[in-house]
Amino acid sequence: MLEEDQKNTLAMLNSNQYSRVIDFYYVSDLHIDNKLWKMHPGGYEKEETEKYVEESVDRIIPPKTPETEFNNRPIAYGGLVLLCGDVALKTDVLKVFLKKFSKRVQEYSGTLVFIEGNHERTHVDPDNPSKNVDICIVEEDYRKFCRSHDIIFLHNELLLFDGRYSMILDTQSILNSSDIQLAEVCSHSDALIFGGTGFQMKDPYYGLTKDVQLTDEVARDYAKDVDTFKRVYQKLLDVFKNDDRVMVVTHFPPGAWIEDSVNPNWIYFHGHTHQDNFVFNDQMKIFGDNQWGHDGTRDGLKHYRKGFRTDIFSHLGDGIYKITREKYLTFQRHLGIYCDMNRKVQILMLKREGFYLFLYEDDRKRLKLLEGGRTHPLEKETLVHVYDNMVYMAQKMLGGTLNIRKHMAKVSDYVRGFGGNGNIHGCIVDIDFWNHLYVNPFDGTITPYHATDMVNKIVYPNINLLLQNHVPELTESYEKKASSQKSLVKINGAIRASPKGTPYKETDIYAISNRLRNIQYMADCNIIRYWVPDEVTDANRSDRTMEITDYDALVEGWPMPKKPFTLSSESY
Repeated sequence: MLEEDQKNTLAMLNSNQYSRVIDFYYVSDLHIDNKLWKMHPGGYEKEETEKYVEESVDRIIPPKTPETEFNNRPIAYGGLVLLCGDVALKTDVLKVFLKKFSKRVQEYSGTLVFIEGNHERTHVDPDNPSKNVDICIVEEDYRKFCRSHDIIFLHNELLLFDGRYSMILDTQSILNSSDIQLAEVCSHSDALIFGGTGFQMKDPYYGLTKDVQLTDEVARDYAKDVDTFKRVYQKLLDVFKNDDRVMVVTHFPPGAWIEDSVNPNWIYFHGHTHQDNFVFNDQMKIFGDNQWGHDGTRDGLKHYRKGFRTDIFSHLGDGIYKITREKYLTFQRHLGIYCDMNRKVQILMLKREGFYLFLYEDDRKRLKLLEGGRTHPLEKETLVHVYDNMVYMAQKMLGGTLNIRKHMAKVSDYVRGFGGNGNIHGCIVDIDFWNHLYVNPFDGTITPYHATDMVNKIVYPNINLLLQNHVPELTESYEKKASSQKSLVKINGAIRASPKGTPYKETDIYAISNRLRNIQYMADCNIIRYWVPDEVTDANRSDRTMEITDYDALVEGWPMPKKPFTLSSESY
């Protein structure tokens, strides 16, 4: 069971494992005009509306001050604020709120995403509930207003977001794309946010606002809109079922419009019920726990921080593909791998049974294995031979290093247990940026050291002395942990270091560490960056050829996303 403070700000990630972190904030069902009617039963003027809206905005996001700008920011830089509908029934009240609220979000360098609720979608005159308007007119009115105030409006559309750029795929572009085209156009984005009302006409609880009667023509439009929403959702499910980048943002809860269960890989935000709904487990991730309701108010936004690490080629089958240098770098970035490559060459991507291997041919048609931006010649190897043996090679290296990788994970957990970072790279576990533990891959023993760079290192006889000299704030925590349980780490007994530290300038530890780091990439990201010719034999060499698929040709004719808004000083 999560504590309340965990629910208000939930972060389920280890930042070392992800290419990017995005902060999501959410609130819904403010029902501003409903509260105004109760405060002013005889009617209210524009001044009362402006005053109450300002109070509501301040309650959700405090005004910007030096303290909130630097220390206690209500919105992180680049955060996405999800407004999940039912702000107000009356359009003029809704627009007053959206204008002020979006301005406040932008003051903190955030972006506002607005989803219509049933109150906005019905677009009726409260004094004449039987009067309703063509929903296409309603949608276009909201869209025009949101564009002029830098608000992202989503209705059965997909927001492609990576923290720097935002683009939108409209309904028809999604539905008319092939699966591989849709996967390609979304491949550069860290988060895919599908937004729509999620309306369900058949269930009276999830239906229209009470007492609203639709004309037959408008009822047909609503039914068509419901069908469109479901078709877009199904299309995205077909293409991105195993992709955890997808966020589904609706007003109605998933139970209103989904026929089966939710996708356990996706995250769902909603409102409407006026009852908190928060579920976060392996089967479902649902955030519907910041709904004001008709009578209540709340302070602040709820927050969810998510890390993204994505295989942008997961939709491809086994085979050999020709890809561009840019596509190769994008693949690495989405897996959280820093990679720089100056060579502007066509790259051959080999994919088999979930593993990847990247090659290119030099001017003399010799194969070169890519290790990030570095290259290694594959002497006497043919393309087909590498493809035939890549899975065997991966399994051989992963199996041979299983014990040391398990031991590295235990050392990492041990370091985290006393407050250290615990990040693993090769044979090294970080305590922090400057202080580390070197794990000998042959006997598992530990060498604690402080390093200002790869050459200048100071070795210590034990972890406690390293912490006392360089990270004293962790000493007490470490000593408690060391005294309360048997240590999982064994110090290298061959160390002859002074208690004050002994300089060590050799760089021999990095050669073997880099080799294990490459195997770590294989285990974590399924990328083969290391090849041992002696591990494969000539017995299974083949003279056959294999077709090379041009990836760009596969995705030709992809849909072009649109900018979410145009900058304008126009106001309504």
